[in-house]
Amino acid sequence: MSLRTPPLADVHADAGAKLTEFGGWEMPVEFDSIREEHEAVRTAVGKFDVSHMGQIEVYGPDATELLNRLTTNDVAALDPGDAQYSAITDERGDMLDDTVVYRLPEDGYLFIPNAGHDEGMYDRWVDHAEEWGLDAAVDNVTTAYGMVALQGPDALSLLGDHCEAPGDISRFTAEYRDIAGVECLVARTGYTGEDGVELLFDADDSEAVWSTLACQPCGLGARDTLRLEAGFLLSGQDFDIEENARNPYEADIGFVVDLDTDFVGWDALERARETGVDEKLVGFR
Repeated sequence: MSLRTPPLADVHADAGAKLTEFGGWEMPVEFDSIREEHEAVRTAVGKFDVSHMGQIEVYGPDATELLNRLTTNDVAALDPGDAQYSAITDERGDMLDDTVVYRLPEDGYLFIPNAGHDEGMYDRWVDHAEEWGLDAAVDNVTTAYGMVALQGPDALSLLGDHCEAPGDISRFTAEYRDIAGVECLVARTGYTGEDGVELLFDADDSEAVWSTLACQPCGLGARDTLRLEAGFLLSGQDFDIEENARNPYEADIGFVVDLDTDFVGWDALERARETGVDEKLVGFR
């Protein structure tokens, strides 16, 4: 089966990026060097094409209930524009994926599965909505969106040259801004341990947004070293439902489990909280 490619594939090829397979996508792993790209994000600013991440929209009267029953955190606590880190678990409480859920400023929700998980998560949401008789529409819009992460201590300053008051967007919230004539959902989130934003926009506008943000381009190599240094999980490596099944307490993200909500895997995680776990992922310096 051929690999999926992001909207910026030709731009990356023209830049001479080294490419790799990840989650069924062909993505840039390195532009200049992983060390140089890592350092740029830690000291200044770098940009990442993260269009390989999934995007699933959920709308309708029962959208909140559907998301609350399929993720471990309390989606009902989100106000429009809020974002929330969460886990997606099976009946045993093991993690199928981790995700960020956005309550969109206008209506409905957007959640972000990891690369290669969008089709499976779409099917899971549709099947459970039907099984539970919930009135919710689910759309896999992964190919409709482009997604760029701008990360580093200078990220907001650079973005401020091209849009209005990005610093007014609080951590784990999202607002719409116009960048290079493109309407973007600007989320104050990231995967590097630095301040910054993740931008979502129409896939056809990817090159306009990417070229406007004049800074060091970064590949998946630096994204991995940065997230590892910051202690963030990597789906498929730190947990994998087939080869390395872990519940959120074992993965050391028990803070995303809200046992006041009724979600798939609740019973198993309630027991895990009471009895503790035999193994836990830890970091070291």
